[in-house]
Amino acid sequence: MQAWPDGGRVDAWSQLEVVVREAGMKVLVGAQITCDEQDDDRDWRLVLQLLQILGRQHVMGIAIGNEMELLQFKANISQDCIQRMWHGGYFLRKLSERAADLDALDGFGDVPLTSVFGGYILSGSPFVDTPGAMVQTFFKEAIKKFGTRWVFTINVYPYFAPNNALDPGTTDQCSASLETDWCFKKGCNLPDTVALMRKKTTMLVGRDSTLWVGETGWSSPQASTLTGAMTGCPDFSSQNSLSDATACKLQSKSSQTETELLTV
Repeated sequence: MQAWPDGGRVDAWSQLEVVVREAGMKVLVGAQITCDEQDDDRDWRLVLQLLQILGRQHVMGIAIGNEMELLQFKANISQDCIQRMWHGGYFLRKLSERAADLDALDGFGDVPLTSVFGGYILSGSPFVDTPGAMVQTFFKEAIKKFGTRWVFTINVYPYFAPNNALDPGTTDQCSASLETDWCFKKGCNLPDTVALMRKKTTMLVGRDSTLWVGETGWSSPQASTLTGAMTGCPDFSSQNSLSDATACKLQSKSSQTETELLTV
C-alpha cells in the first residue's frame, strides 16, 4: 500500500489505522521512486507520517520502489532518467537514505526492507542486468548493505503470463491456460513462478532468503495491457473467470497450510 495523495488523506489514514489495529494486521508500506527527486522526497515524508500513525507492530516491511525494471518502457521517461536511476545510482542512494531515516525513527530500525519487482526480472541469469534495468547489480548492493534485513518481493500475475495459449484446434477457447493460471500445485503458474524466483535468489545469495509475493490477481473486463492469444478468448477476462480465480485462491488458502503454500 502507498500513502494517499492530499485529497482525503487524513480521513483515509484514520480509517486505515482503525482497521489495522482492530484486526491486528501488518501492512507492507510502499514508497515511490520516480524521475522526480523532489516529489519522491515529498512522498517519503508522508510515508514517515503514516508509519508513525500505524506503529512498528503493524508494519510488515517497507518497499522502496515498485517494478522499477519496467520504468524504461513507460511513456515520457527520458534516457537521462534511466541512466541516472541505475548507472548513476539514484535508486540505490534513495534506498540507503530511506533506510537511514527508518533507523532514526523510533522502533523502525529493524523493519524489513524490500523493493517490489515483476516477472520481467526473471529473464536474466539469475536476474536481468541491462543498462535499462540493472536489477541484479541493485540486489547485490542491497544484500551487501542490509544483509538478512533485505527481503526479495515479486508480483506474480498469471493473467499476463506469456505462455498462456489457446486450446489446440480452437481460435477462441483457453480452458487449459485458465486451469494452470488458477491452480496452486506443481505445474501451475503462480507456484512455479515463485519457485523460480526462489531458485534465482539462492543462486545470487548462496543461501535461503526471505521471499514475499507482493501482488497477484485477475482482471475483468479485459485489461488494456493484455496482449497475445488471450485477447481472442472471451472466457479469459470474463466476470465468471474473475470469480473463479478468486474462489480458487481462497480455497487454496483455506485448504493448505502456510508451509505448504510457501515451500517452493
